[in-house]
Amino acid sequence: MPKGVYKRTEEHKKALRVPRNGAGLYVHYPQQGFQKGHRTFLLHHSDETKQKIGETKKGENNSSWKGESVKYAGLHNWKKRWSGNPPKCEDCGIEGKYIIYMREGKIAQRWSIEWSNVSREYHRDLDDFIGRCISCHKKYDLVHQNA
Repeated sequence: MPKGVYKRTEEHKKALRVPRNGAGLYVHYPQQGFQKGHRTFLLHHSDETKQKIGETKKGENNSSWKGESVKYAGLHNWKKRWSGNPPKCEDCGIEGKYIIYMREGKIAQRWSIEWSNVSREYHRDLDDFIGRCISCHKKYDLVHQNA
């Protein structure tokens, strides 16, 4: 369409100033009826609806659920999500704290106590993990790596 052919009224100008949220979606109340050729404006879900959607996608209902065939990192992430950070090392008793370090030129932080798998059989059992500091975790893994 050539620019400047259609005269814009104040109502049109006001409609063009519809705010967008951070995701680039228009915040707009839909007009009555379907209008051919007009953009479809998306509405946001309420917090209650978002929570219901999240509940239906948890655990075995999630399309990415691996079940018992989960790998090392996925299992440890699952444990951390359900149990949080371990408070102290079970071997030496050191209290957990955040360690600040540089990674790829950016400041990053991590918790000083890690979840360590006791049985060395990687299955989804929250009680099969204990908290160990990084040095105790490395020592434990070196001693038990061939077991």
